[in-house]
Amino acid sequence: MLLRVALGVCLLGCGCYSVGVRPVAGLEELAVPLFENQTLRRGVEHDLTRAVRREVLETTPLHLAREADGAPAVLRGAITQIGEQVLLAGPAEEVLESGLTVTVRFGVYRGEELLVGEDSDGDGAPDGEVELAGFAEYDTARGESRETATAEALADLAEMIVFRLTARDDDRFEPNDTPAQATAVGLREQLDLLQRDPDWFRWTVPPDTRLEVTLYYPGAGLALSLHDADGVALSDAEVIDAGRRVSLPAAAEERTVWLLVRGDDAGQRYRLALRLETVTR
Repeated sequence: MLLRVALGVCLLGCGCYSVGVRPVAGLEELAVPLFENQTLRRGVEHDLTRAVRREVLETTPLHLAREADGAPAVLRGAITQIGEQVLLAGPAEEVLESGLTVTVRFGVYRGEELLVGEDSDGDGAPDGEVELAGFAEYDTARGESRETATAEALADLAEMIVFRLTARDDDRFEPNDTPAQATAVGLREQLDLLQRDPDWFRWTVPPDTRLEVTLYYPGAGLALSLHDADGVALSDAEVIDAGRRVSLPAAAEERTVWLLVRGDDAGQRYRLALRLETVTR
């Protein structure tokens, strides 16, 4: 099951924010009114709105304001879709593991001006709202449920939404251009990142555990590969779908592996989803 990662180093306590985070230029105070809910699942809009407001306070220097009090910028968003998928079925076609995806669309506005959104024509100015999807897996045999998966996907979305409020040149993992500079990140997490030349990350994988990493990126300019400390590709790693996904089989001993995100699309945002699977010997 995917868990979430904070956007940087957050000091303990309420109202703190991540070291080094800089908001988008011109963004200092923000209203986050209730998200619109275009699905049949009731209440998720309240949960997402609370999660986004909390994430703003805890991970950015932005101040929250009320739209009714004349906030200079407003984050407007909508939950557009909630979908479920069967990920693993048993021999009698019973559902063993399910996936849940929550899709949102949002933008940050100053009056009618779009401050934060997608720049589809590459002119440096946003011209459309951002669409993001939060994903979580659940297995009822492990005591997980649709509700716990929804909460996890919403928390994931809140982090991705707030990350979009940061300056486009903000990258908390740089420099990570060589295996020696690789940033250690937690396992079973989902990361929202910026591509800058080669990006190296490393994980220590527990014994008897299979690792799978999936790249979420709309273009075709990025790919994944797994390596050792010297940058040599691992012979037992499987590269799937032209580098969109890589997997590493379970080993009897703990091992540290290095992930390379390579490509020519420097400065573009992408996501990595990490998944662990314990293998019984």
